[in-house]
Amino acid sequence: MAEILNLYGADHIPLFLWSENFGLGHGGTTETWSHFGAFFSGIVSPLLALLSLIGVLITIRTQGESNKQQAYSNQRAEDNRKHANELQIRVEEKRQENFEVSLQNENALCFKAQSNLVRTVGIEILNNSLDKSRIQVVKSARTLLSEMHNLKYDVPDRLSSYKIIQRDIIVRSLCAAVTNAEMAIEHLRRHGYDNNEINLISFDNTITHLRHVIKENGGMDD
Repeated sequence: MAEILNLYGADHIPLFLWSENFGLGHGGTTETWSHFGAFFSGIVSPLLALLSLIGVLITIRTQGESNKQQAYSNQRAEDNRKHANELQIRVEEKRQENFEVSLQNENALCFKAQSNLVRTVGIEILNNSLDKSRIQVVKSARTLLSEMHNLKYDVPDRLSSYKIIQRDIIVRSLCAAVTNAEMAIEHLRRHGYDNNEINLISFDNTITHLRHVIKENGGMDD
């Protein structure tokens, strides 16, 4: 049997089995060969079906692995895309934040400069009003009022959007400006200046508004 297997190979098993049981040769009847064909078919067909099934299972498994790999690759690509979008959003947010901070820094410095100008004019009125003509003093007072109006309309009532350092700069500058403006107006009142020369009521309203802004943003009224 082993010699025949070596001679014919495993794919000739039906032929081997037939020869062992029924013999080989060209003789025999048609019925004999019919029986041999049925026997051969009965052995080979299940083997081929089994091999086909195994092939299908291997194909399904291979396709499944391929699908898993493709799904994994797609998920990785989607994760990378989301990560890239998140990074882009963060970059844009950081850029916008830096822009807003830069703008707020400029505003804070501008408000400080305006406050310093009010403070300077107020000190000037306090120190030099008696040495100048009444017309010159009135002109300085009107300049002071104009600059205070600028502060009133430029500085927001709430500075909550500003950083603490920026807010502190603005509030401190406003405090100094309002204090000197009040002293200058009181000085002018004591020396007989009235509403016919200077709009003292507008001064009072503007100072009241600026004091409210200072208080709303954590400053002191005194």
